[in-house]
Amino acid sequence: MVINKLVATSLLAPMALLGLSAAASAQPAAPAGPESAAPAEPQSAAPAGPESAAPAAPADNAAQAAAPAANPQIVAFVDHQYPIADTDGDGTLTAAEFTAWIRGLKAAELEKAGQPDPAAAQTYADTALANADVDKDAVLGKDELVKFFGG
Repeated sequence: MVINKLVATSLLAPMALLGLSAAASAQPAAPAGPESAAPAEPQSAAPAGPESAAPAAPADNAAQAAAPAANPQIVAFVDHQYPIADTDGDGTLTAAEFTAWIRGLKAAELEKAGQPDPAAAQTYADTALANADVDKDAVLGKDELVKFFGG
């Protein structure tokens, strides 16, 4: 997504302050393929009865196992920045808190480039919110931010 690349660019300075490598966070995670899947369990010759049956795993465990691991640099960035963006300290990031935080990051980037433009920073923040709030509940969790930043 274009917005993610723009956000990633605006995060280079904060990531550098955290000692995180921009090159490492820009590398895409290796896709999970059949070669990375766990081998199938061999079938037992013993008859399956209630006493020998293993409990069924929830369906979402398979999806979690197949999903690639999050980029540790992005996770570290989100873990560091989330409490800063959560201005009321309630442990949740509202749409207003997210927008103000992203707008501030973008405004700082534009100023550093010698092109201060508050309207452009606001437009950027509004677009970022529309892309980051995947479930459209106006509350952003850390998982949504990690996905948004490409982790």
